[in-house]
Amino acid sequence: MPEPKRGSLPQPTAQDFQHLLAFRVGLRRFQNWSENQARSAGLTHVQHQLLVAVKGHPGDVAPTVGELASYLLLRHHSAGELVGRAEDAGLVRRVPDA
Repeated sequence: MPEPKRGSLPQPTAQDFQHLLAFRVGLRRFQNWSENQARSAGLTHVQHQLLVAVKGHPGDVAPTVGELASYLLLRHHSAGELVGRAEDAGLVRRVPDA
């Protein structure tokens, strides 16, 4: 196989695509599980993802809105609005950061 040109990326192999497919299937299975869990609990999919992010956050200190935004791939203000709606629904409780 010829060397790739300088600055070019190597071509993906069949095994690379198999790994990508396995990863994609795993992601889709999680998404489906999450949607079903949310529905069975009377939550929206996004509320469920928020609760997964809160419960999955490492350590003894609750996550910040910024951390939640990072976990959920949201902008800070969007995560803040999501947390506010979840608080209004009684799903989470905000605590001011000292």
